[in-house]
Amino acid sequence: MIELSASDVFGIIWLNPNGEIYSNQTGGYSCNHPQERGFFQPITPSMKEQMDEHFVSGPLYGGWCCDGIKDETAIFLDTLFSETKDFLDSTLSKCRVDRERLKDSMEAWVYITCGDKRGVLTWVNSD
Repeated sequence: MIELSASDVFGIIWLNPNGEIYSNQTGGYSCNHPQERGFFQPITPSMKEQMDEHFVSGPLYGGWCCDGIKDETAIFLDTLFSETKDFLDSTLSKCRVDRERLKDSMEAWVYITCGDKRGVLTWVNSD
């Protein structure tokens, strides 16, 4: 298993049953450790500050986003993805939050779809 919380990670785990098992510390102060099998693609963290503000200091979660995300968060993230202008993050501009996996998503671990590909957007947990 590859533990991503040991690094300053920001990227996508593209879900694939033949890939490595990845885990990250997630869910804000609850410090969850979900796992998925796939292939990791690092991306530049151009949106990280806005994401941290939403999950950590925003009024919706206050650092405790560990039990699924709300549709308004999915809309917020979809908007961030669509506004991505950074060439290195162009993958995200084609992605949307996976509405079928809202209850499985949390701070630092959000399920996404990009066309026919499914993945997990993951980053450094705020705790």
